[in-house]
Amino acid sequence: MGIVSIPGLLKRGEMYYYRRVIMPRELAAVIGKTEIVVSLKTRDLAVAIERIAIEKKKADVLIANAKKIAASPEQAALAWKRNKLGEDMRSRLQWERNDDTLDAESLGLDDRFQAASERLRRGGLSRSEHARMVQELDALKTLLARTKGDFEAPTEENPRLTVVVQKWAKDTKASPRITAEWSRAFDRLIAVVGRIVGLNSAGSPRTASRLGWATECNLARELVGRRVSDCWATEPEIARPVRGRSQRVVGR
Repeated sequence: MGIVSIPGLLKRGEMYYYRRVIMPRELAAVIGKTEIVVSLKTRDLAVAIERIAIEKKKADVLIANAKKIAASPEQAALAWKRNKLGEDMRSRLQWERNDDTLDAESLGLDDRFQAASERLRRGGLSRSEHARMVQELDALKTLLARTKGDFEAPTEENPRLTVVVQKWAKDTKASPRITAEWSRAFDRLIAVVGRIVGLNSAGSPRTASRLGWATECNLARELVGRRVSDCWATEPEIARPVRGRSQRVVGR
């Protein structure tokens, strides 16, 4: 068979993926990524061609929704803030920071907050610039609080992990076996995370908070596999590119 050129079809090793670059940049800011990369979960070219149509429709819907949000400067700025805070949380769960690093981070965030406040005070901003600056200030407040170990109280926009999982189970119509597996996982999470944070509470409050979050995430991954990683993502079906692997574009 000759070389098949299918728009968006990507091959990594033996597996096929769907890839789509998000343009323009304003849409990427709303969605929170510059490209969509989804595993088609097959090594068979014919199967990949069938599945790519489904993923293209999903991407079309995602981009169409992003265009509606981008049409409103206020909604676009709010989406940008949510994406930034989501990226920050994932980073804090993946990479441990010592107190010296956190102190330096806090100073940098405070400088950015003061500069943004002064820029907003001076005025002369367009509607879009004003909306972004307001959300940037709010995001910086949250980042400063996180750096001090003060994570946000659960809200509808920032729910507890249990709420996220319950929604995932409902949306995916999870089987009783999977639901029971989650219940056992969270029973262990409550016991282990609470014990570890309690033992470390005599030290830095920031260390205790970070340790609690990291333990919750890592233990849940150990118990229930990739389902937790899927729940943390805004769009579970959108996979991130794997670093260090060769990529060969089959079609553009």
